[in-house]
Amino acid sequence: MTERTLRRLDPGADASGPSQDFLDSARRRGLLHEIDGRRCVAGHCVEPVTGHRVLFAPFVEPALAESPDSLRSVLARAAGARKPTRVTLRVDPWIELPHPWWLRQTYLCLRVCPPPSREEREAGTPNLEPIDGVRIRQAADDDSPLVRAWLARALVDGHDQFGETADRGRVDAAVDALLASPSRRTLVAVRDGNPVGHATMDVDARDSVLGTRFVELFDILVEQDARHREIVRSLAATCTAHAAELGRPLVGNVVHRHPTGEDHGRHVVARLRDNGWMPLYRYWSADPAAVLSTATRVSGVTRRG
Repeated sequence: MTERTLRRLDPGADASGPSQDFLDSARRRGLLHEIDGRRCVAGHCVEPVTGHRVLFAPFVEPALAESPDSLRSVLARAAGARKPTRVTLRVDPWIELPHPWWLRQTYLCLRVCPPPSREEREAGTPNLEPIDGVRIRQAADDDSPLVRAWLARALVDGHDQFGETADRGRVDAAVDALLASPSRRTLVAVRDGNPVGHATMDVDARDSVLGTRFVELFDILVEQDARHREIVRSLAATCTAHAAELGRPLVGNVVHRHPTGEDHGRHVVARLRDNGWMPLYRYWSADPAAVLSTATRVSGVTRRG
């Protein structure tokens, strides 16, 4: 990958708050909450893979996230009389929430620029890191059973990391919806004639909070063998080329383990940052009994350097 194709994203260069359309829609639906001039958008939803009832806050102003008592108060107001299974927040990436919150996912962005030249577009999607005996190609109809199984595994394994059990019927429905999406693109890595892994993207994903478009790297998986890391890098590079062709940032996420287990996700995030990926935002979760009760006291919030 050349310097012409990639640049390190300056996290402050494109920073912006929520779109006015997002805030107006939240206000109309009664989901915009405010305390001491600090805003939060929060409401109840059903998690599509587990069926859990979740109080989800897709937008929390940093000053509110950094004030545990005010945050607890506004979340209790948003919850009302309904009792969710868990509470999940989306906050800026530098904010570290205290116990009992635990880190669930980190979303990162790789900015690609400028768009490819005409010669690069005519050359099609290259295998940017050639590996002997391995080819990266678009998925074919014959690959569907394998791709379906890989996507289902990603959903099940991800929720297993969270200490949650995925519902098989919901997993199948989520995979069906992804495969049927007109903006879904799947690349398959073929080694010695056999498919050994895939990368699946949504090339027209939209951030409903910011109102921006991007290419989402939904899943990348390669069956374990001696060349696993090389093939993963080649798939990732080819996804980056797709994003560059569209002139959109490439966004992926890292799953973190529930605090009852060792979290390798932070090490993965550190390695991605070394390779030009920059954190966009993070999801934190907690037990409602611990963060909605007005009697609960928690320690302060810290910022990461």
